[in-house]
Amino acid sequence: MRTHRTFKHVLNETLRSALATDFATPEGKPFVVKTRKTGLRRGFDPLAFLKLDDDLEAAAFIELTRDLLKR
Repeated sequence: MRTHRTFKHVLNETLRSALATDFATPEGKPFVVKTRKTGLRRGFDPLAFLKLDDDLEAAAFIELTRDLLKR
């Protein structure tokens, strides 16, 4: 079905409608996310994960640079 409205108009209308909706549960209670404590097991260093990510990103950059220089 064509409405001859722009995508932007339809998207904005949909977002406004969704944001105006009350997100309470059918019983009228607001939805609450139950959290629980999750920690790293002993011996895991959270900073090591960041170092690993940095190392992988650097390796990918070096490989990309080499590929571009070969062209």
